[in-house]
Amino acid sequence: GPAAFRAALLARLAATDASAAPMRIALAGETAGLGDALTGHGWRVTSLPPGSGGLDAPAGPVDVVLSASPELDVRALPDGTVAVAWVDGPPEAWLASPWFDDYDLVLTLDAATAARIDGASAQVSRVPGTPGAPATKDALATFVRDELAAWARGPQLDIAIGVPSWEAAPGWGDTHFARALQRALRRRAHAARVRIRPDWERASSARADAVIHLFGLVERRVRADQVNVLWVISHPDLVTDAYVSRQDVVFVAADAFAARLAARTGREILPLHQATDPERFRPVEGGPAHDLLFVANSRGVRRRIVDELAPTVRDLAVYGRAWTPDLLDPRHLRGDHIPNEDLAAAYSAARIVLNDHWPDMAAEGFLSNRLYDAAACGAFVVSDRVEGIDAEFDGGVVAFTDGAELRALVDRYLADEDGRAAHAIAARDAVLARHTFAHRAERILEVIGPLLADRRPS
Repeated sequence: GPAAFRAALLARLAATDASAAPMRIALAGETAGLGDALTGHGWRVTSLPPGSGGLDAPAGPVDVVLSASPELDVRALPDGTVAVAWVDGPPEAWLASPWFDDYDLVLTLDAATAARIDGASAQVSRVPGTPGAPATKDALATFVRDELAAWARGPQLDIAIGVPSWEAAPGWGDTHFARALQRALRRRAHAARVRIRPDWERASSARADAVIHLFGLVERRVRADQVNVLWVISHPDLVTDAYVSRQDVVFVAADAFAARLAARTGREILPLHQATDPERFRPVEGGPAHDLLFVANSRGVRRRIVDELAPTVRDLAVYGRAWTPDLLDPRHLRGDHIPNEDLAAAYSAARIVLNDHWPDMAAEGFLSNRLYDAAACGAFVVSDRVEGIDAEFDGGVVAFTDGAELRALVDRYLADEDGRAAHAIAARDAVLARHTFAHRAERILEVIGPLLADRRPS
């Protein structure tokens, strides 16, 4: 699968005459005569017609769609189409589209635009060797061809998550986790695509050299011609020995569970903890100021940290879904959602960020991703105690064992600004030094690199 896809695309890119199958490319939006230059390269060029949703999908088979329009939903393109964004002008409309991170390549002629895109998305945009210099149409066509060839030659990685639909994706933590990993991998010259559960069996999923499955609720079918990587970040009770046995590499986000799984299955299990993206989660001003902030859904059950604090006269602000009056005093519920892009400001503004763990996760030693994100924002965090929490954050996260200790810690640290700051600095330093997605991507590539080299043709 991966080798056949790569060979076919590179052959079309290299074709310069009618004796070989020509590259088929469809253009969307205003591309300033680029189509004529691509035709001169021997490519078969068509244009996408206007449609009710912005632009219609191509009428016939194409290899590549190059879009100068942020209105084109690349998720609706025929399966296997390589999607290229041509960003000529301010990128804000592109960055606002929910499918922008799903483009395979982003090309722009302006270095400042590239920097804006790279800082605000999971993309790593490409610019010509001399960005900003006047370019002929033929030079632009060569730029497109060369970037497509470089993308095709490089490793192709899929990140599989169990999200049921793109409409539901923004509300799933796995989505944001996958996007952060995607950006870290792309910055290391590895093409990375996020695939939600309905896309796992699409034909184009066979073109990935490796698939990293962020384990959630269900197993996925593995393919023998791919490097299959399992990263257990949640629901350890659902991980079966049979599924583990089908993987090439298994990572687990908890040392204790990794050791138990290794003993149970008789194979190597590698610890790989949760992480954060410090470019997204950093000290940010402008968030709502609260004494105590808890951002979590109830899932219709009681949350320990809320029960241990209630009733309280403190300014306890809870944001999340399914908080009914029997689970939380309504005066503490401040909203059902904080968008991911606003979380950094919320964490930064709170005097104390509260965290707790689901019982099954705590029992197996899985640390909440909220700990890493809040710590990266410079927040002072109080959490229930889970094995390894002190070492993970160099003592920067303050842990409690029962309600009496929690209430005492809240009273103590609300009155001790210097103490909060010292702990917050220690936790943030630990996260930046050891627990970013850049660190995790490096480790993943270190482990799977030899496997990829063995399976790719020389």
